[in-house]
Amino acid sequence: MSSNPNSTSFRDDATPAGGRHAARPAVPARKSVKASAKVSRTPVEAVVPEEAFAPDAAATVDAEPQKAGEGTWTLVPGTGTPSSYSAAATMAKAAEARAHRLKVLKRVVLTVLILVVIAALVVVALLSVERWWTHDDAADIQGTWLIQGDAALGHEAATITITAGTIVLDKDTTYRYTLDTAKKTITFTFQDLEGQGHYRFSADRRHLIIVDGEYSWLGTCVSDFWWQLRSWVATALDAPQPALGSSSGTTLLARTVPAAEPAAEPAPAPAAE
Repeated sequence: MSSNPNSTSFRDDATPAGGRHAARPAVPARKSVKASAKVSRTPVEAVVPEEAFAPDAAATVDAEPQKAGEGTWTLVPGTGTPSSYSAAATMAKAAEARAHRLKVLKRVVLTVLILVVIAALVVVALLSVERWWTHDDAADIQGTWLIQGDAALGHEAATITITAGTIVLDKDTTYRYTLDTAKKTITFTFQDLEGQGHYRFSADRRHLIIVDGEYSWLGTCVSDFWWQLRSWVATALDAPQPALGSSSGTTLLARTVPAAEPAAEPAPAPAAE
């Protein structure tokens, strides 16, 4: 209050009657411009539209203000614009379809390979049975054979007789031989001479070819398997059989047909008593 009793003071610290200051209501501190500009970019499910981009949680800003659109954003599942969601779904379906086609293709290729292997094993098994367990070479080679080469040259056909261990060319010339039925080879010996060759029977076992030379087990096996396959195909197609061989040093033998024995004369009827 002023010393002049007729003047009135409007100072803020004027004391009301009673000598005590009236309590002022508490006024909250005003935030600074910088503090009031703090914003949070964390998405709120309640206010974010269903089709909208939401910011990445790691990109939440609680420091300096940023311009609209700044920061790291991720597409929340179930949100996004209709066009972006449709494109993403289309790409996902296309990728899934490609993966399914690739899986089916792998299964088909694997199935085909398995079938080819099984078929090859079956064919090899049949060829093996035909080569080693169907016929008796030691017995089938015995007999009288006609040498086809001499007949083709116009000479009188020569014949040879093969027994259990010898090849008789004539009464003065006889070879000894041994068969290796596993390798399908034949070894000749005549005095101090020796020779070897690969033998093969025709499908009806009435022709025999002998090719001079040394052969391995694998070599004769592959050669005979290939010839046997072609023989089966020719039989199935009712076509001529493939040639047994045409290389040099080849001897082709044909089994001779034994002459028919004369029919026995009927026994005379008993005389009537």
